[in-house]
Amino acid sequence: MLKEKTMKNLKYNLFTLAFSFCALSMQAQVNEDITVKTKFEAKLNDAKKYEMQPRFPKTDTSKTKLDYEIVSKLLEQQYDPPKIRPIAYKLDKLQKEYKGMAKLGAGNPSTILGQLQYRDAINKQLIAGLEIDHLGSKNKNIDNQNFRETAANVSGSYFAKQGFQADGKLGINSRDFYYYAYNFFEDTQGLEIDPTDALQRYTKFDVAASIKNAERTVLDFNYGLGFDFYRLTDNFASNEIGFNVEMNAQKWFKEKSYFNVDIETDLTRFEDTTIQNLHNFFIRPALLFQGSVFNAKVGANLGFSNEVFFPFPDVNVSYELLDFLTLFAGAEGTLYKNNLNNTSLYNPYINTTFNIQNTSVYHFFAGVKGNVGVVNYDAQAGVKRANDLALFLDNPVLENGFRRKFEVLYDTATIFNINATLNTKEINGISFGGTVDLNTYSLRVEEKPWHLPTFSLNGFVKYTGLDNDLQIKADLFMENGIPYIDEMGEAANQNALFDLSVNADYFFSDNIGVFLQLNNLANNKRIRWNGYENYGFNIIGGVNARF
Repeated sequence: MLKEKTMKNLKYNLFTLAFSFCALSMQAQVNEDITVKTKFEAKLNDAKKYEMQPRFPKTDTSKTKLDYEIVSKLLEQQYDPPKIRPIAYKLDKLQKEYKGMAKLGAGNPSTILGQLQYRDAINKQLIAGLEIDHLGSKNKNIDNQNFRETAANVSGSYFAKQGFQADGKLGINSRDFYYYAYNFFEDTQGLEIDPTDALQRYTKFDVAASIKNAERTVLDFNYGLGFDFYRLTDNFASNEIGFNVEMNAQKWFKEKSYFNVDIETDLTRFEDTTIQNLHNFFIRPALLFQGSVFNAKVGANLGFSNEVFFPFPDVNVSYELLDFLTLFAGAEGTLYKNNLNNTSLYNPYINTTFNIQNTSVYHFFAGVKGNVGVVNYDAQAGVKRANDLALFLDNPVLENGFRRKFEVLYDTATIFNINATLNTKEINGISFGGTVDLNTYSLRVEEKPWHLPTFSLNGFVKYTGLDNDLQIKADLFMENGIPYIDEMGEAANQNALFDLSVNADYFFSDNIGVFLQLNNLANNKRIRWNGYENYGFNIIGGVNARF
């Protein structure tokens, strides 16, 4: 490296020397001639080689302190806000809410129908309501084939600031039926019976109240307490008083499971020619678990009546096998009271002087349920064990020579039951559904389940259109012929039920509309209770109002 540097310096000196010599020659030419005798030849001596050993510099042991100062500064960035464009959705038209409705109509044979319902908030904490219903009819072609039912009740709900809800109800119900079966038997046809003598009237007064938590409590604890009192009388001096008190406590765990306890006291005092008391007590503990696909309820219905203990199961489990298929099974049981209130609702032509008793029912069942698209279904099969099941047979000895009344019999039965229900959601205003129920009885004493149906079917198709101002519905009711004992003392069956009815409601303004009911289009004069033939085809029409 040093040799190369020496060579560069030497060349630079020679170049300078030559340049100076040329400059002097040019100046000499001005004054005199220069004669060159010998040729110049430059020679370079060999350069001396230097040996160099690299050394590391001394370490700098001094400490230098550096200070850095950064000045904070808020940077502002200008940008245009984004443009948000809402996506348009087609929403269903909100239905206008109405506080009340009224219906008034008339029909053939000599029918009057009336309804009034109204419910409104008096203030932020109190809601009150009124309901009145009336339906009555007189068939001029058959003597005393009349009926009437009139009911009225007022109710209210109070929502306290402390988080509880109090409900109350006061009502009265009056039902008139007439013993007109004499028109259909040869030995009593042609009798002229005063309507007052043929009348069977039931009048019921009832009052109820309850209290429960209306808001979620801190400990997820729900409570309820209520009572129901009624007094039922008829025009043959029968008198019944019922008083029911029920308490409920429920504790939730992580919103998936809860433990529930119900305590019920059901008291009945029935008086006709004698006084009968039938008091039932129940304790119902139950634990419910709710999972994603598995649900289970495990409990018991512990009943006590007339110093007899009735341990009923209360178990129900279900498993969602597929999105559209859930399997379920269970066991349950209870005491059903055959008192005047319940029995007269089922058969208004009973002899109101009868023994009131409990029917103890044990029910074991299994089935499937679910939904496929818009269709919901539920089907199950099971076995019931009914001790002291109420049956009905008409007394061949007519009271006062014309009143055909039914005696209440009790028997033990094993019942095989199949029940299925199907309903659809509304599609383009159309929905339909139905239920079928099949029972096979095996009785200990009686030959047949007198006046109890073994097959029942009901179905409907409904159309709603014109922004819900038009509704058309068709109903179908079918039932097997009821078993009874004929005049020869032999078991027989009445004619079957086939009742197809169509009704329509149309509101031509926001508040006023019309309705039409075409009942029993097949003119099926079915006999549900031996001797009491039902109406055939009948029609009712009138006006609707909503406000």
